[in-house]
Amino acid sequence: MLKRVPNIISPELMKVLMEMGHSDVILFADANYPAHANAQRILRLEGVEIIDLLEAALVFFLWILI
Repeated sequence: MLKRVPNIISPELMKVLMEMGHSDVILFADANYPAHANAQRILRLEGVEIIDLLEAALVFFLWILI
């Protein structure tokens, strides 16, 4: 069981974040972004505010670095 991982990060998103390498890029965007035209992989987190997701991702990345 992973401790200190924010609840807003879904298992799918956690897998993507853990698989990211040095040259990988992740984009957190709202529903109006034309992701299907630009993305290789799309994850939808319905009802999640981007600012909350950014804060959770930052906490997640800082936790990994410790």
